[in-house]
Amino acid sequence: MFGYESLQKDFDRLIEGGNLSHTYLFYGEPQIGKFLFARELAAKIAHPSDILTVDFSAEEGSDKESVGIEKVRELEHFLYQTPSSAKATEGKPSYRIAIIRDAQWLTDQAQNALLKILEEPPKSGIILATATDSDIFLPAVRSRFQLVFMPILPREEVLDFLDQYDIMQDRKLEIADTARGRVGRARTFAEAQNGQGSALHTATKLAKQAIRASSTTNKKNVSDEIIEFFNEHPHNTELFIESLAGMLDPKKHASVLKELSEFAYNLQTVTIQKRIHIKKLLWTIQ
Repeated sequence: MFGYESLQKDFDRLIEGGNLSHTYLFYGEPQIGKFLFARELAAKIAHPSDILTVDFSAEEGSDKESVGIEKVRELEHFLYQTPSSAKATEGKPSYRIAIIRDAQWLTDQAQNALLKILEEPPKSGIILATATDSDIFLPAVRSRFQLVFMPILPREEVLDFLDQYDIMQDRKLEIADTARGRVGRARTFAEAQNGQGSALHTATKLAKQAIRASSTTNKKNVSDEIIEFFNEHPHNTELFIESLAGMLDPKKHASVLKELSEFAYNLQTVTIQKRIHIKKLLWTIQ
C-alpha cells in the first residue's frame, strides 16, 4: 500500500484480531486515494473472486433513480453468497467484500435500499464505501458506517508513491506539486506521463498560463491555445482539467472547475458555442 501508514497498521491489527466491522466509509477530498486504499485493503482480506466493486461515479447528475437501486441489489446479491475461496488463515473467517466507489452519488432511494443491508449485514459480508463527504448520507445510513477520514498526504509521501513509476525526477517533483497531496491525482498524471508525456507537459503548461494571464491580450491568447489543445487532443482534455484543478483554490474556483470537468467529460467536438463558453470560464480564473 501507499501512504496512510498509521491507518494501515490500525486495519492490520483489526484483521489479525478478527475484529473487522461489516461497514466502513472512507471519506475525504476527491482523488486522495480513498478507492485505492479500499481496494488494497479488500485484497488483504479476501480472494479476488470474493471482491465486487460497484462504481457510482458514472451516475453523477443522473436522473434515473432506478439505476442506483439496481446496483445496490447487485451488491446485496453478491454479499449474501457464501465466500467462494477462503483467504484467511486457519481459525479466521473468510469474507465477501463489496466496494462502493463514489457513494456520494447514491440517490435517497438507493440509500434506503442500502440501509436494509446495513441493518442486517451478512456474517461474511463487508462493505467498504468511499465518498467525498460523510454528511451527504441520510442520518440512518451514515450512523451504520464506521467513519474513516482520509486527509491529504504530505508531499513527501506522494513522492514516495511516485517512485514506482519510471519517470524523471524533475517530472515527479512537478507531479507531486500539481497533485497537492492527492495520490489519486498523482497516479493519473504519472500514468499519463508514461504513455503521453508531451500531452501532459502541454496540459500543465497551459494550466499555468491560464492562471498567470493578467492582461486582456494574454487571456485571449491563452484561451485560444487551450481551445486548440482541446481540438487536437480531445481525449487528453482531462489532463488539462486535472492540472488546473491542482493549481487553483478548490473553494474559490469550485464553480469553474465543476463546469470545466463536465465539459471535458462530455467532449466530442468543440463547437463555436463551446469555444465561447470555455473562454468565459477561463477569464474568471484570477
